[in-house]
Amino acid sequence: NELDGKQALAFARNRKSFAEGDMQRGRNQLEVIKGIFNKAISPAILSSYSEILDEIADCVQTNLSYSDITGLVKMQLSDGASWQIDTASIYVDYKYDYCYSMSGQKLCVGVMSEESRLEAIEKINSVLNG
Repeated sequence: NELDGKQALAFARNRKSFAEGDMQRGRNQLEVIKGIFNKAISPAILSSYSEILDEIADCVQTNLSYSDITGLVKMQLSDGASWQIDTASIYVDYKYDYCYSMSGQKLCVGVMSEESRLEAIEKINSVLNG
């Protein structure tokens, strides 16, 4: 699917149209990010990566050096590899309870699933540790 910027933003923000609300919105946001990434690694975009980096330099923070980025771009242009993007979600159950940020008020708050939290930590550690 192709979306322009307004459509992508609307898709990524929408939660009220879905039974799973925020969880579906999170999945939609990931799909938008994947779409942007896949477009960004196309030869048409990568061939002008230095101009793009100059444009976004003030908006992006990374620990990759310019030579690291150049190496990744050259690798992608030479082999056109596909990338595997792994994701993890931490599921919550919603209930009405006192909210720490709004003292004295009962609000709808999400209670994190311990099992999904531990699964996400394990997934992050497996990526970090190779």
